Amino acid sequence: MMAPLPNIATLNAGGGTLHWNGAVGHIDRLMLKDGTREIVPLHRAPWCDDETAGVQQLPPVERHLTGDFLCAPFGPNELDDHLPHGNCANTAWDLQDVSDRTLTAVTDGPLESRIGVCMTLASNAPLLYQVHSITGGAGDVPVAHHPMVHMQQGGRLSMSPKRSVITPKMPLEAGRHALTYPAQSTDATAFPGPSGAVDLTVLPIGTATEDFVTMVENEASTLGWTAVVREVEDDVVFFLKDPRVLPVTMFWHSNGGRDYAPWNGTHTGVIGIEDGVAAGPDPRPSAPHDTRIAEEDVPTALTLARGRTHRIVHVTGALARPEGWTRVTDIRIEGSTLVVVGSDSTTRVLPFETHIWKEQ
Repeated sequence: MMAPLPNIATLNAGGGTLHWNGAVGHIDRLMLKDGTREIVPLHRAPWCDDETAGVQQLPPVERHLTGDFLCAPFGPNELDDHLPHGNCANTAWDLQDVSDRTLTAVTDGPLESRIGVCMTLASNAPLLYQVHSITGGAGDVPVAHHPMVHMQQGGRLSMSPKRSVITPKMPLEAGRHALTYPAQSTDATAFPGPSGAVDLTVLPIGTATEDFVTMVENEASTLGWTAVVREVEDDVVFFLKDPRVLPVTMFWHSNGGRDYAPWNGTHTGVIGIEDGVAAGPDPRPSAPHDTRIAEEDVPTALTLARGRTHRIVHVTGALARPEGWTRVTDIRIEGSTLVVVGSDSTTRVLPFETHIWKEQ
């Protein structure tokens, strides 16, 4: 069991243990329990416990780069205090209630909105449910989750069907990227790169590189999902979203492409799987709906309004890898169960709290 940390709310349930950092609204540590296996699905940056002056001067979202957090607005922030990914990922939340397996908290959001969260650890499955609400405000805000997964020696990426794969205008780090910018494809297994086609489903996609690519959900999808089969860890980490609310998944491939502090080439083997309603990492354009993502006929922001509440539901799960699985081929909700299908067509069936997933 993970040791308690300062300024942390802790949940313990049959599904695992959660430490949530209310000072910045981040999942600090998460352990999910699948039978006798204790799986740590989410990443913590190597400098998170570094108290040197250089690290302490970073924006809080980078100083505490852990687990998962809500970004509102996603990316560059011109809406409130100019903190990357918004105040909700940088400033304190007000913890309302905490029990063995559920916590609720609230904070101020952009454009005079209010953001709430309810996190629930499953009692009988390796699952964490998150439900965020954004109430009130006025204007358009790009929003996304920001879970990060670390792999010791790579893995295999699978996802629900996507209709377009798009890189932004410019790479994150000039000269340190495996993909072409800008570029677009319908095939995630053969995306344009400076040295030839890149298979985005085989991780990592490059060495000493930083890359960012957005995938747009298929129009027919009723459940959006992403799964990573981690080789050395011998497990499966997956995420679920409602594609009607979060129509894109943005993948941040971070594998030692930043040599400057605090990264120092040590941030390796990480993939961010950022389910959102956003146009990627580019600075907000003067016409936010005039982007290549918006051209795919999906929204790139939530429209806030007085009296309106947006509900964002997201699930993090993990499994000990069944023998013979190299990839995940499907994830689906069937009544009160979640069915995960492996590359050999065998399945794992988990109890699923459908009442949390569905609109309440």
